[in-house]
Amino acid sequence: MAGIEFIEHQGKRVLLLDFTAVKDTQVALRLIEQARALVAAQPQRKDLLTVTDVKGMIYNDEINQALLVLGKHNTPWVRASAICNPSTLGKVITRANNLSTGRSFRVFDSRAEALDWVVAQADQTPVGR
Repeated sequence: MAGIEFIEHQGKRVLLLDFTAVKDTQVALRLIEQARALVAAQPQRKDLLTVTDVKGMIYNDEINQALLVLGKHNTPWVRASAICNPSTLGKVITRANNLSTGRSFRVFDSRAEALDWVVAQADQTPVGR
């Protein structure tokens, strides 16, 4: 079920942005805003780990623009981000968003792979430090 929440994976706290099967633009935009607000409420320590699951999610210009804004907004908080389950189009969009936001979202075919990778980054020195 779609939603934004902190979960624990391998003893690490991960913000899961679960957009699985979201087919309504307004629902997606509300979830994106919920994610932005939740991130903004965290200390700006560049230690946040995020996994975004987009399996079966609707893609359109409005959602893509909102995700770009979210990616830029989250930069001061996030150490590592992974996107999982993107379609072929989603993989292309993610690559373009990496360039637009100046961030590096790693792409994985499954949530399990994304979670494993992102928690492995928890103890790595963030880029730019």
